[in-house]
Amino acid sequence: MQHITPAPAQFVKDSDWVGFPGGELEGKRPKALCPEGRQQLQMHSKDLTDIAVAMRVLQRRAVGAIVGAGLLIVAAVLYALEAGGPRIAGVPASAWAAGIGGLWALLAAWPRR
Repeated sequence: MQHITPAPAQFVKDSDWVGFPGGELEGKRPKALCPEGRQQLQMHSKDLTDIAVAMRVLQRRAVGAIVGAGLLIVAAVLYALEAGGPRIAGVPASAWAAGIGGLWALLAAWPRR
């Protein structure tokens, strides 16, 4: 029986061939999964999809809350500095627009349950 020494990693090409248990045989990497492996892959894929959807929703809420808070601050500054322009009920129209926009953004960002 002849003893075969494995080649150093620098001389081995990266390919689809893998060694099978026992070390003597090689073959193409299997592409089929056993039923347990297939189920686990489906579970991980579903979990990753659910996480991605949840992250997207949370990111939209965070952006909406930041924009809403910013617009409310702008409305307060415009009111405090008595911005010029048309007035509605004694308050500058620009302050009304910023305040309504801020409230709308905050309500859009508010979680619905």
